Amino acid sequence: MKNRIQFSEKYNELTAHEHRLLDKAAVLVKKFVELSPKISKTNYRTRDAHAKRYADVHGTLKINSVADANFKQIFNESSYTAVIRISNAAMQVTAGKDVAPAYGFSIKLLKFKDSKEFNLPLVNFPLFPTNSVSKFLKLFIALNSYKISKKQYGILGNFKIPGVLIKLGSTVPDAFKSPVLKNMIKTAFNKDKNPLAFTFHSVGCYRMGDYIVKFMLEPPRDKALSKKLKNKTQKEAVHEIFLKNKLVYSLKMQYCRNEELVNDLTKMWPKKKFIEIGKLTIEPESFLNPEKAEVLSYNPFDNPEFLMPVGRMQKTREKIYKVSVDTRRIKI
Repeated sequence: MKNRIQFSEKYNELTAHEHRLLDKAAVLVKKFVELSPKISKTNYRTRDAHAKRYADVHGTLKINSVADANFKQIFNESSYTAVIRISNAAMQVTAGKDVAPAYGFSIKLLKFKDSKEFNLPLVNFPLFPTNSVSKFLKLFIALNSYKISKKQYGILGNFKIPGVLIKLGSTVPDAFKSPVLKNMIKTAFNKDKNPLAFTFHSVGCYRMGDYIVKFMLEPPRDKALSKKLKNKTQKEAVHEIFLKNKLVYSLKMQYCRNEELVNDLTKMWPKKKFIEIGKLTIEPESFLNPEKAEVLSYNPFDNPEFLMPVGRMQKTREKIYKVSVDTRRIKI
């Protein structure tokens, strides 16, 4: 346990101003989700982010027998049943091929502990353009306000665009001082890569008992995953892979040993310091019922207390998740 940073609530604390911004953001998320069937032309309410689903499958996480002792104290079963959602980060469901290669690989471990579940939403681009909670929330508010106005008032909603650009511009200096821009360019050059072939990361940190960790999911070296999208949409490519192939992903974690990293979401953690904790296996044709899968939530704030997300930026997501999930579950 040497040099491992211990969890403290101090890492989650927001200022009064940030709480006020968060309240405003939550109101807009509720409005956006209520309008989402019209925005995305669906017969259900979508998520406010990662609205576009590519596939839902089930799998099995087998725990590594030589995994870290602290980890095995918490994950004390040899294997867990998992459900998995593959998505695009877009706020809106659209037809055809997606431009931005920003993907989600969300994992839910069923019957984890005391009837609880463990939710782990992972993304292929986990970096934020800024560590400023207020800058991020102001950008989030401007973006949601624009999308809502665009739907309610049509072309007049475009008057909100300057506000979005101004808030986005405020994060540019932070992005230039960090690896964010470099990683954005690198990801953009992989736009023709199969979504299932990316490495996925947790957004920020999580508790692991008394300590703080980050998670990473590495894809298998499978020939099927090396094929470019070409004329296929991401959804078609993902569905085809899951239909014909057995995939085995490596789930890894890394303990935090520098408390500054807990609230620094502009930097990646050293890849070589991640340790394998288990193998996630997805058999061919393991699809879930799409309608039942759509109502599932991968809210990490539903996790047991000792596996909760950690960090100030993470704390903002707690309220947003709750409002989004609660609004989605209200019948239209």
